[in-house]
Amino acid sequence: MVPSQTTQAAQITVAYSGLYTLTLVNQCIQKKLLHRKHKQQGKVFGRYGSLDMRPHDRLSMNYLEWMPVFMGPLWSLAATDTLDATSVNIAWTYVALRLLYFALIFRFGVNISGHNVPLWVSTFPGYGCLTYLLAKAFKSAF
Repeated sequence: MVPSQTTQAAQITVAYSGLYTLTLVNQCIQKKLLHRKHKQQGKVFGRYGSLDMRPHDRLSMNYLEWMPVFMGPLWSLAATDTLDATSVNIAWTYVALRLLYFALIFRFGVNISGHNVPLWVSTFPGYGCLTYLLAKAFKSAF
């Protein structure tokens, strides 16, 4: 039996929210580790100016920035009974790409120029997923 559109949207939301929560947990862990490291070196840890925190902050902020762009169309489709199997698969693909983004940040970090080519593996396909969902939601709502 296929779950209802609302249930599927809820499952996707819980998965995405779980990933976002992991980014926050990661931030806390990294902050504690860096604070301890600086303390052992007799240095003051400047949390908000720390280049070591930048990838972890960027990770959580990126999830947060894109959350409404993802959740808005997802729930609009569910509310208008137009969250079909293709849309569900694309939404799950987006969640998987966000997980890949998490791994890529850990592997490659972030470039202060904003030119983060290794991250494009997840970023541009993610834009495609969001574009599809937004276009379908717009068509469904109007």
